[in-house]
Amino acid sequence: MVLDVTKIKSYIISLQDAKDRRNSMTKLMEDNGVEDWSFFDAVDVRDKLPYWLGVGMSHREVLVKAKYPCIVYEDDIAPTSWFRSEIKIPKTGIVYLGNSVWGMRSGQSEVNGVTFESKDDEYCRVKHMLSAHAIYYPNRVLAMKFSDGIIKHMFETLRPFDELYAKMQTIYETYCLNQPLFYQRCDRNETYTNFEVKK
Repeated sequence: MVLDVTKIKSYIISLQDAKDRRNSMTKLMEDNGVEDWSFFDAVDVRDKLPYWLGVGMSHREVLVKAKYPCIVYEDDIAPTSWFRSEIKIPKTGIVYLGNSVWGMRSGQSEVNGVTFESKDDEYCRVKHMLSAHAIYYPNRVLAMKFSDGIIKHMFETLRPFDELYAKMQTIYETYCLNQPLFYQRCDRNETYTNFEVKK
């Protein structure tokens, strides 16, 4: 099916006082013609808990309250050179609009720990990928299958929630774009997230 990402309800997870990031994301949404988007106030754990606990809880919160279908963004993204508003994707399955070479194929976080299985010129099935900066959720049922265990996972393992998602990708068909729409805009992760999946 063809999906127009500018017409899907979109949520941007962002700390309430993150003015620079919010200004950047407002410009990104407006410049690319996204019609129905809003900020979702991130769970603020600063000076209390590790930041990744706040990230995981924020993803869980937004998915519980979201209207579907929807896209959930983090507030540190930028469009890749491959950005386009319309993408071809499967009718079912979560679709990552951003990619990462970080994965859990060996059971621990590592570079090149992701499995990409080519399905189409536009997209591939993905397993073990650590990423959450731009995800399309087609319906609430599938979103809950991924997100119901976030809090349990983080507090039992003391590990970030995207490690749970990496495992869920091996159970439920999950896809990513060969040419991602977004990358993570930071010095640490840009080179790991701004790349084309080669068939």
